[in-house]
Order: sequence, then C-alpha cells, then structure tokens
Amino acid sequence: MAKSGRSQGGIIGKVNNTSAGGCTLTNTTATGTFTTQPGTSLLNVLVVAGGGGGGAGSTPAGGGGAGGGGVRQSCCVSVSGATGYAVTVGGGGSSSSNSTPGATDKGNDSVAFCITSTGGGAGGRGGAPGGESPTLKGQDGGSGGGGAGQDNSRNKGCGNEPPVAPPQGENGGCGFCSGGDRGGGGGGGKGSAGTNGSSATAGAAGAGADYSPAFATGFGVCGLVAGGGGSTHQSGNTSAGGPGGGGAGSPSGTAGTTNTGGGGGASLSAPGAGAGGPGVVVTKELTKATGIWPMHAQYQKSVATTWP
Repeated sequence: MAKSGRSQGGIIGKVNNTSAGGCTLTNTTATGTFTTQPGTSLLNVLVVAGGGGGGAGSTPAGGGGAGGGGVRQSCCVSVSGATGYAVTVGGGGSSSSNSTPGATDKGNDSVAFCITSTGGGAGGRGGAPGGESPTLKGQDGGSGGGGAGQDNSRNKGCGNEPPVAPPQGENGGCGFCSGGDRGGGGGGGKGSAGTNGSSATAGAAGAGADYSPAFATGFGVCGLVAGGGGSTHQSGNTSAGGPGGGGAGSPSGTAGTTNTGGGGGASLSAPGAGAGGPGVVVTKELTKATGIWPMHAQYQKSVATTWP
C-alpha cells in the first residue's frame, strides 16, 4: 500500500493562493482605467453596454421602446496584480426624433478585458401606415429596439447583433398597424424579448437579467441590468420599462436608468423620446486557491528568501 507523504508526494508547505483579490467588487461607471490589487491574478467580469434611445411617436402611430445594452459575463479572467487596464463604458443612445435616426440613437459599446458588449438598438419612430423605410424601424443591437406602430412584422430590431454565445440580449417587439389602431413594440432586454404592440395596447418591454448571485446587489437596480424600454400607442396607452433600468413609455419618453444599460422609453408625439441608460463594468477580484506549491518551487523560493 502506498504511504502518504512518500510515493504519493504528500502535501508539503503552504497553500498556493493563485489569486488573493479578497473578492473585492468594483463598479466602473465611466471610461477610464481599472487597477487590480497587488495580489489579484483572477477576476470575474460583467460588461454592460449603453441602452438605445427610445422611438418618438407621431400621430397616428406610437413609438417603439429601445433595446437594453448587450451584457456579457466572463469568469476567471487572468490578470496581473497592481496593473491598470483600460475600460470603456458605453453611453446611452440619445433621444430620437421623427426624422432619420442618427448613429447616436443607438447605445454605445462597452469594452473591458477583450470583452465587447454591443449597445442597445434604438426604438422605431412613428410614421405613416406602411412606412417601410429602415430609418423608421427598430434598430438591431445588443438587444433590439421595438418597432413603431406603422409597419407590423417588418419593423422590429434584432438582439444579439453581432451574434455571440451565450446571447447578449433579445429581440424587440413588432409594432402593430391596422386601420386606425397603431401601437409600438416593446424594447428587448437581456432577459426576455419585447412583446408586440396590438390594436389596443403598447407592447411590453423585455426584462433585464439579474446578476446579483455572482456580483451582489451594489450595481444596476439591485443587481438587475439591461431592461428594455417601454412603448406607446396612438390612443395614449403606454407600457412600463423592463425591470433592470428600462425607461417607461410616456408622453415625452422616460430615460433609461443611469449605469444599468436600460433602454429609453418611447414618446407619444413629442419631438424626442427617452435616452438610453449608460452601461457599467463590474469586476470581482477573486480569492482563489487552486493547488499546492510543488517542491521544486518551494526550494527555489526558499533559496531566494521569497518563500511565503
């Protein structure tokens, strides 16, 4: 029978703590530099992009809610201790107008540790029935913007664009157009797609996702991020923003919550609508022991007087 400490090698010396980050949580809310602690070599990362800007309604069509910013999570990212890393936190898309949407209506990407999350798509703009111009449709993005109440199934924005696995967000809902009844679709969220507008109601916004089990609750809305924006119906009916910072549909549109990546809410007929909420990058510096010191490493460190 093999004897412990001989043919099995045994356990000699101190535990090899490969990362000593103290499980420290940091929310980076603006573009800049994140610096690791001296003992950190591994961390978990959550990268949330900015939400899109809501769609402006226009008589006789409701506006579409904007998509929440894309969200990507990565575990056990290798880093060096006491080192600065560039972090880009994406801003929210601007409130939209009824004219051709510009690039600023879409949320901005967030980038950290070679992870890119895509900004949320802007909500569709209200227009004349049958308006099929892509300038009036919900935009694609991390989550897709909802379509305006003008064009039925051809006008929603797609989520998870460009595609990644697992998906960084969901689709927006379709707008509804039939006779005099025109409702916008809800913006997509990280957790669920926006729903379609109907003859009587504005489409509901998609929900965000809850990351509190991995990163606690000190960011987003108690750990929820990237809710979709609510939409509007020409009758005056509006829908709430999705849980996770999405702005509600309202007469002038409600902005997404700051540093949640929430999509902006649509307006009824105002010149603009709700802006998207800026994103956030959340890091957790890990305290993680993955093994023991091999004997040759113990000897070398002892000779060099660097043994722990």
